Amino acid sequence: MDDTNLNVYDKDLKGKSFLFFTFILYSFCALIFNWDLFKDNEIHPIRGGLNAIIATTESIVERKTFVIDESPFVVTLDKMKVGEHFYSDKAPGFSIILVPVYLFLYKCGLVLAEQKFISITLLTIFSVVIPGVLCLYFFPKIATLFYANSSLKQIRITRNLLAFGTIMISFSGLLNYHLMATLLVMIVVYIVRLNVDKNMTVGQGLIIGVLLGSLFTFDIPTGGIFILIVGLFAFFTNQYKIIFWIAIGAIGPILAYEIINYLISGKLLPPFFYRQEFHQFEGSRHTALSLSGERGTDIFFNFKRFYTIYRNFMGSVGLFSLSPILILAILGHIKHLKGSFKRDKSIYKRFEFYLTLGVILQILFYNCIVPSATGSVYGVRHILPVIPYLMLGFIPFLEQFSMKKIYRIIILISIIFSLGGAFRHKEDGQHIVGWRQLVPAYSFVHSISLLTRYGK
Repeated sequence: MDDTNLNVYDKDLKGKSFLFFTFILYSFCALIFNWDLFKDNEIHPIRGGLNAIIATTESIVERKTFVIDESPFVVTLDKMKVGEHFYSDKAPGFSIILVPVYLFLYKCGLVLAEQKFISITLLTIFSVVIPGVLCLYFFPKIATLFYANSSLKQIRITRNLLAFGTIMISFSGLLNYHLMATLLVMIVVYIVRLNVDKNMTVGQGLIIGVLLGSLFTFDIPTGGIFILIVGLFAFFTNQYKIIFWIAIGAIGPILAYEIINYLISGKLLPPFFYRQEFHQFEGSRHTALSLSGERGTDIFFNFKRFYTIYRNFMGSVGLFSLSPILILAILGHIKHLKGSFKRDKSIYKRFEFYLTLGVILQILFYNCIVPSATGSVYGVRHILPVIPYLMLGFIPFLEQFSMKKIYRIIILISIIFSLGGAFRHKEDGQHIVGWRQLVPAYSFVHSISLLTRYGK
């Protein structure tokens, strides 16, 4: 694809129309989702992450403190007690990102404690919907760099399926940091891949560093993994100076995060490492077993761990059972990568190798080290930042496989399941338990049953 085609997406009216349509649909998801959560203006303690994020933002804007004692969202399960005060036990970066937005809303007369639905919906549109739409803006740009000979039609089809056939739309309505993390990862990948055959400038190194450092302040594992991956790529391609500038860019946000950590708890490491110290209070979500440090000591060879891995890939919240289209995309990746590293030693393939390594590390971390599952939405939310890269494989799949009926059915199932997750969250006390966790896409059936009861 020549340089003219590389930028054709920017001038394509259909592309702009698609982004506008996606913005409207994602915003509608946010309206439905938040109405379901806050129509009675009550706060549900089980919405731990959401409440913890909002509690910190509200406390900073209204009381100029990280202490959440006086916040109505202090009922969150995701909190810690330091001395006589409660704080969110989430990394503070995302809450800080929301501060200027809520400050503007607050000055306009919207108070979180009083107008929860409209305030949180507007915060969601800013911090989730817009980043999600921007991800879809960058996706074709990245795709044309990785698959320069692919048609724009194939790229658009893949982009559309990323938007509506994966858990990306499922998480578009809930206030969460995962779509923001996805956007930052995609921008970094775009900058590095765009300049992969030439030395990056000081400015580009600083931008990459700031983006990855900012990512680290609210999604520590994802930020750490991609700092490592970009650093390794730069090191093994002899771009030593750029490593320095990336480090300079990243150190500002990370240092600010560490200072906040230290001022709050007197510790530099995240609260997770001090559960015994900060989670010993009445109503703590941590059990005696988790506080003892005994749970999860056998990381790999543990039946419950394999149970979790199966559930996360093929079970009720499975990556592939909810979005089976990703199976086709991975087939495309395998077909594309098969033998290519042997015959093509170019710097492009080396970057692809390191990026693939980063995706694998992300998936392994949230399945083997941290038994991540889900939250208010069906799906493994922590895998979201690498789903756009996984979906890139659907482009070579379209090129090398004929579109059989079974593939069309898989695509349809993915869209239906993803939309089902977008318009229905898991109610308090209605989480899937027991053997049902092992049933592929049982979450969708469960979601529809809840939706039916909700409509009565």
